[in-house]
Amino acid sequence: MQTLSVKTVRRTQLVDVTAQVQKVVASSGVSNGICYLCVPHTTAAITINECADPDVARDVEGALDRLVPAAGPYRHSEGNNRSTARARSYREVGTPARCPWL
Repeated sequence: MQTLSVKTVRRTQLVDVTAQVQKVVASSGVSNGICYLCVPHTTAAITINECADPDVARDVEGALDRLVPAAGPYRHSEGNNRSTARARSYREVGTPARCPWL
């Protein structure tokens, strides 16, 4: 099992991890199979997007900000506005993702 670290600079941000995942898959020595991606926390999520148009990520980020506002009426307050991040990760896609490669 490999672990990838993903850094963000904004509270709501889509990050393309394709190159990182491809590098891990290539170095595994496995020629075909399933790459299982999992985010082990409730404040992030995995989604699949073609990444051809950078406006798609901006549109998704904007939609998440509107659908789940930072100043929402959240009941739990477990540290640093995590309520917003949890709600956004559930709203968007959730985890895990499985990607076959050949």
